[in-house]
Amino acid sequence: MSRIDKTQVGSDPVNDMLTLSALNKSYGKLDVLRNIDLTVQAGEVIAIIGPSGSGKSTLLKCINFLEPYDSGAVIFNGKLVGYAESKPVSGRRKLAPDHVINHLRTQMGMVFQNFNLFPHMTILENIIEGPTRVLGIAKAEAIAYAEQLLAQVGLSDKRDVKPTRLSGGQQQRAAIARALAMRPKLMLFDEPTSALDPELVGEVLTTIRDLVKQGMTMIIVTHEMHFARDVATRVIFMAEGEIIEQGSPEHVFVKPTQSRTQEFLSRVLTTHTAL
Repeated sequence: MSRIDKTQVGSDPVNDMLTLSALNKSYGKLDVLRNIDLTVQAGEVIAIIGPSGSGKSTLLKCINFLEPYDSGAVIFNGKLVGYAESKPVSGRRKLAPDHVINHLRTQMGMVFQNFNLFPHMTILENIIEGPTRVLGIAKAEAIAYAEQLLAQVGLSDKRDVKPTRLSGGQQQRAAIARALAMRPKLMLFDEPTSALDPELVGEVLTTIRDLVKQGMTMIIVTHEMHFARDVATRVIFMAEGEIIEQGSPEHVFVKPTQSRTQEFLSRVLTTHTAL
C-alpha cells in the first residue's frame, strides 16, 4: 500500500477506515472529549499533538473501546465499535456482545506509553500470546511470524529474554512487534516515547518510520514535534477535549490559523530548540 500524499487530507468514503462522529466522553462533570469528528483513510498517518489533559489518550482508548464513549459513534471498517445500536434506546445504548467488541479490537494494534509486556514471559512468548490464544493460530506459525517481526524491529537476539532485562527502547520495540503479531489494520500509538530516556527515543521512532514506509494506517499521539511533522500525512491539534485545528504538517506547523495552535507550537518548539 502506498502512502497518501501529505497534502491529501480530505475524505473518500470508499477508503475511509475509521470515522468518528460527534464523539463525546466525560468523567463525571469533566468533559474529556467534545463533539469529535474525524475520518481516517487507509494508509494515512495521523499525528495528534496538544497539551497534557487535552483528551488525546482518551480518544485512542475510545476508538478501540478500552474506554466506552458517552455519545456519538466510532465506525471502523463500516462497523459500529462498542455498541449494538448507533442511538440510545430508552436513554441508554446496549453494548455489543463481548466477542464482537474483541474481534474489532484485534484489528487495532495498541502501543501504550509503558510497554505493558508480561514480565513473566520471554519476548517471544509475549508476541505469540495473542495470535495463539485469541486468533487460534498454530504455535509454529505464530513463532515463525514472531521471528520475522523481531528481525524487523531489531530484536532477533532477544527472543528468549524477559522484558526486565531489556532497555526501555527495546521493550517498546517488543511491544510494537507484539501489536503487529495480530496483523492489525490500524495501529494506535499512545505517546510511545514518553517513558523513554532521550537516548532511546530514536530507536523507537525508527521502528515507527519503517511502518510508515510499509503503508500501515496509524494514529500517533506524540510530543515529538519534529517526528510528527516528518512522518504524518495529517496533524491534529487538540486542546480541552476538542480538535482545534488539523491539516497537512506544513499547514499546522508552518501556517497554523488558530491562536491556540500558534501559542502551543511557539511554546513547545522553543523548548525543544533550547534543549
